[in-house]
Amino acid sequence: MMNTHSNTGDCGGAPSSALGPAVSSLLSTMSGMSTGLLFALLHRVAMRRIERFSDRRLNDIGFERDWDSSVIHRVRSSAPRGLTP
Repeated sequence: MMNTHSNTGDCGGAPSSALGPAVSSLLSTMSGMSTGLLFALLHRVAMRRIERFSDRRLNDIGFERDWDSSVIHRVRSSAPRGLTP
């Protein structure tokens, strides 16, 4: 007994142009939202990873610990040290 379909072509789904502007707009919005959620998740995973670094190592890669032990991006001054008026 064969478990595959005899027609392996298109399954008869409507093309995206036939879905209408409302549905295609909704799909586009959901795609953008899922991309944003994915980037937020990846950022959180990366931040959890570097939260375990020592203060010295954080300083080497451009981060520092805030007063509540959270990791923040270090802001560099534009003038080299010792040359500020």
